[in-house]
Amino acid sequence: MTLRRQAIVFGAAVVAIILAAIQSADLAFAVYYAAPERYSRAEWWVWTLNVFAPALGGAFVVAVLIAWESRRAQYTCAWQGDLVRTTSWYVAAGVLYWIVWMDRGISDFGLWGQIVEWPLTGLLAAIATDALASAWGARTQRRAVVSALV
Repeated sequence: MTLRRQAIVFGAAVVAIILAAIQSADLAFAVYYAAPERYSRAEWWVWTLNVFAPALGGAFVVAVLIAWESRRAQYTCAWQGDLVRTTSWYVAAGVLYWIVWMDRGISDFGLWGQIVEWPLTGLLAAIATDALASAWGARTQRRAVVSALV
């Protein structure tokens, strides 16, 4: 796969990442509402509902996409490939962060903020997942080249 095609395929994944982040948060809320009251008052629920669940959703989509493209030998494990693949994710995350920044002074930003922050968290987790995969892949490729030379 050329870097241009990777940019298109991974760029289209923005929609799946955002939907997975929102769906993961929704699933976490369903678990929260089904939990007994003594557990639902725990402080860690705020982090689970608003950070961990959307992050896992975004990371899951990217992990599946990387696994799919790697099996097809279409994934470039290099920093150049990472930057090409994730440019649209950075742009989308920047737009969402700008929305949060502009509305930070609104007193009733809570629910609206969640709708914006969940996709933002999912995108940041997706970016981190692809960066880790690129770093790991580049490291493994470097070791393979060194072993072949020795």
